[in-house]
Amino acid sequence: MAGFETCFTDMPWEVLYTTLTVNSTTLFTLESPSLAQLGLFSLPERISSQMSRINSSSTPMGEIPMEIGSTTVTVMYVKEIVQDDIVTVVTAVDSNMSKVLPITTLQRLLQEWKLFKEDEHNRTIAFKVTFNHVIKHLENEFSRSGLRNTRDELERTRQVMEDNIERVVERNERIGLLVDKTDRLTELSNGFRGSATRVKRAMWWHNLKFWVAIVIVVILLLLICLKVI
Repeated sequence: MAGFETCFTDMPWEVLYTTLTVNSTTLFTLESPSLAQLGLFSLPERISSQMSRINSSSTPMGEIPMEIGSTTVTVMYVKEIVQDDIVTVVTAVDSNMSKVLPITTLQRLLQEWKLFKEDEHNRTIAFKVTFNHVIKHLENEFSRSGLRNTRDELERTRQVMEDNIERVVERNERIGLLVDKTDRLTELSNGFRGSATRVKRAMWWHNLKFWVAIVIVVILLLLICLKVI
């Protein structure tokens, strides 16, 4: 039997089915309107068939996955001996929904039942009002807190997006500066290459003139020497 695990999704805060039994005898049940909408008509019967397994298990709490049509349901339970009776509270939720609500519902109902049984004058049927009230109250409370959490999450997401946009803009500005610097360096490099080419060409002409002058001087010296001879 798997233990409780907590997860968070965007599913509505709603329990599909809840029941309280004493010594395997069902005393109270509450079905959500979504039970019919989802076509989960067999869920109460399926849960009832698991009660002997739940009550005979060695764990005081746990969960059982169920496949009903195309819907996966998680059946969760807690049980405790109260005044020599085995009191079992079971609730079922869509497996994609957060398990925080059903866990809280189970614990609250069990606690309320124990408080209720402390007064021996209380009639069992009177607990029905408390049973229904606890479930609806918790659904409403979790729905409101879930909405606040959703708004907070949207605000955090918006802030993260704005921060990312600012970083992208800053990065693009830095890239723009680097591009400008690169363009200037390219222009300087091209200018340097042009100047180097002109200097190289001027030096080539200078050397050519120098060697031409040397050749002319040598020829003149040879002619002078020939005339002297």
